[in-house]
Amino acid sequence: MKKFNKDLSFEERAKIIQAEVAEEKEFLKNLSFDSTAMIEVVKKFIDKWDPAQLLEMESPEDEYEAEIRTISIYIIKHLDVLNVKKLEQQIREVFEDAFEVGFAQDKSSIETATGIYTALRGLDIV
Repeated sequence: MKKFNKDLSFEERAKIIQAEVAEEKEFLKNLSFDSTAMIEVVKKFIDKWDPAQLLEMESPEDEYEAEIRTISIYIIKHLDVLNVKKLEQQIREVFEDAFEVGFAQDKSSIETATGIYTALRGLDIV
């Protein structure tokens, strides 16, 4: 997700987000493999972490769908050089951009990245 110019209206921001979502969905649709298992792994660990405590407040199960999709695309594009440190940093950046607050590296963010990376290795994805 892109950072927004503070002067943009809600409608302008919504159009940018809709275009990004469409672009990400098109990217995933055109892959030469089925990314469903990978996305499910990412979702499992992101939901478990619940970095903004939205699921804890009984928000919809798809609350982090956009962030999960963005993280999954990052993984796909960086399979050859992916490691836990880079993945953890990217996960925090995605959430910082989405929620416009800082997410410090902590035990939970490291465990989330480690869990995703390890699960993907178990599926022979990374």
